[in-house]
Amino acid sequence: MEFNVKNSEEIKVNGYSVYIFDSFYKKPHLILQEILNISPSLHKQDANTYNNLKFLDLRHQSHIPELEPMINYFENFTEQNCTHKENNLKTNMQKWFKNSFNNYKENYWWPHYDDGYTLLVYLNDRNILNLYDNTSYYKTQCTFQEHQKPWHPKDNYNVVKQLKIPFNRAILFPANMILHGCGLDDDYFFNNFRLNQAVFFKE
Repeated sequence: MEFNVKNSEEIKVNGYSVYIFDSFYKKPHLILQEILNISPSLHKQDANTYNNLKFLDLRHQSHIPELEPMINYFENFTEQNCTHKENNLKTNMQKWFKNSFNNYKENYWWPHYDDGYTLLVYLNDRNILNLYDNTSYYKTQCTFQEHQKPWHPKDNYNVVKQLKIPFNRAILFPANMILHGCGLDDDYFFNNFRLNQAVFFKE
């Protein structure tokens, strides 16, 4: 999969560098075709989940040899290792059902940290990535299961940067240092799936 890092921008969030790459894949339809040929699975499915009842949170995973040069490039760039080389293609695919549970006007959807750098390649339009200040409320949030109480009151968080992301833009950031999560400003993703490719790195 040919990728492009020439159209790049670096911004600072909470003192950390966040990298933005426009027109990331030279032929993004190729990665989309690969993803659509894979049956997604429900993410973190257990007996107490609301996944598939009040929303859909899905994941694709597979191994695509053509992704190896891109992953090797970002391993060198971040000086961290990809944590899932055996399944080097991973996605986040989500859709919310119209109900009172999904109250995006008063809540944020599961702000969280990852283990190291994360690369997100957005494969549809109208995406939002929220980057937050650190907050002591995060310890309270972590006492709940993600898919039992994914929404948490906006009063408990401070958004320091909201990135509005078009199709085929990639974001690389130290996700173990910046609290982050998908943003919903309207009900667009109640009627359409949100889709991105995620590559996770760790020292």
